[in-house]
Amino acid sequence: MGIRFHTSHSRLPERIHRRGLQRFITAGASRTECTLNRRESGHFQNVAQTQVLMFDEAGVQVGLATFMADFDGSLLQQILPEYYQRLFPFESLSRWLTYGKDLQASFQLRELAFIFEDNRHARYRSFENGTEFERELCKVNPQKIDIGAVYNYKPKDHKKFADFHPVERELIFDIDLTDYDDIRTCCLKAKVCRKCWRWISIAVGILNHLLQRHFGFKHCLWVFSGRRGIHCWVADAAARKLQNAGRTAVVEYLSLVTSAHKISKPTPKRVFVHPMLEEVYKYLMQSSDVSELMLEQGWMSDDGLMSLLDGCVNEEVEKEIREIIHEVKVVDCLEKRWDALRIKFDKYKRAELRKNGVELCEAASPQSSFHFRSYVLQRTYPRLDVHVSTGINHLLKAPFCVHPKTGLVAVPINPNQISDINLAKLPRIDTLLHEILKLDHNDESKKERKNFEIKHCSLGPYVETFEEFVNNLIFDEQRHNQ
Repeated sequence: MGIRFHTSHSRLPERIHRRGLQRFITAGASRTECTLNRRESGHFQNVAQTQVLMFDEAGVQVGLATFMADFDGSLLQQILPEYYQRLFPFESLSRWLTYGKDLQASFQLRELAFIFEDNRHARYRSFENGTEFERELCKVNPQKIDIGAVYNYKPKDHKKFADFHPVERELIFDIDLTDYDDIRTCCLKAKVCRKCWRWISIAVGILNHLLQRHFGFKHCLWVFSGRRGIHCWVADAAARKLQNAGRTAVVEYLSLVTSAHKISKPTPKRVFVHPMLEEVYKYLMQSSDVSELMLEQGWMSDDGLMSLLDGCVNEEVEKEIREIIHEVKVVDCLEKRWDALRIKFDKYKRAELRKNGVELCEAASPQSSFHFRSYVLQRTYPRLDVHVSTGINHLLKAPFCVHPKTGLVAVPINPNQISDINLAKLPRIDTLLHEILKLDHNDESKKERKNFEIKHCSLGPYVETFEEFVNNLIFDEQRHNQ
């Protein structure tokens, strides 16, 4: 496939100098002369932007894209100001952090921390209102914004009061795919792909269910971290008022896989499974993500099947499982191997087939089935960063921040659509700025123009998801306070 270049005019921030602009737009393509014409007012100037037209061998156009290589983090500080001014949803974020209360009285007690390019942290920042926060953020342009707790005094005055302490904050959870590196076969460390995203999809499904059904929480905000994980903000009033002991109790209830990533124990002669684990196991065995995970991670290959023996310390159980593995290896189709294991070990699969009149082979012993259950849970259950959740004063990245390594925006995600997320299409700061530069503007006010740009770029649907969450939350807060 050949590539032909086409030059068109667009606008970019004047903070981007000539060489940086060329790197930002051409990303290593043929150098194109870019003329900067400074305007007396506004933040833009006209430039010649290189785009790429894709043609097949017959010369037929098959696609149009701005030619960008992997995100160049060195340019982030130059384009962040435009992102904050034109796309960052200050108003929605301020409404969330005040929960429909008096904006000034509640906002000024919330800690906001700024992290800058040199990894310098500015903690205990607080602002009188959302307008002051917006003004300061657009002035200093930090690479990251962290949200902390609500305190009994203004955080910026924390040195004045000996009894300064946090009084409430959202219950938060952090799931990072690096915690799955001992079982991930598709990627390692910071790398993420569609296959390992299934762990995130499974984790969101399980935790969202448990938080709602077992704790009664209704308002759970799920936010992509910007690189390789996801954050959860439980914003119900009862969750926000939990002190460290209460948060620890919730996390301990939800935690299964330890920091060593092991849950295996000697297989008991009399099998008892906690009702919560039974509920989770049933969910997992009915999840298409789990079935795909078993195949994509290579666990149904000849070598992968032997991982079924991991953690098995009972000789009789180990012998039985080895025999079952030997029988399953005869099956060539990997998908059918997983089905065969389920028929042997999983009572829910057996009950389903029996209901349909299928004649079944002999089931595995209760002890071996218990071990199989532990195997499934160990490889699929959410792995929580306990320390993030237990401290009421712990900081967590704010929604809509930009990750400095990837350029991706930390966007809220509908938990019901988590498995449909296409990582390649998540909003990236340079792409967003390119999108809004192509928009036609009328003579709107600054606020109207910002709302228009957000709505008509790929960030728009995620802002709508966030605003729906905030509206539902505030509605419940106000109804409860009546």
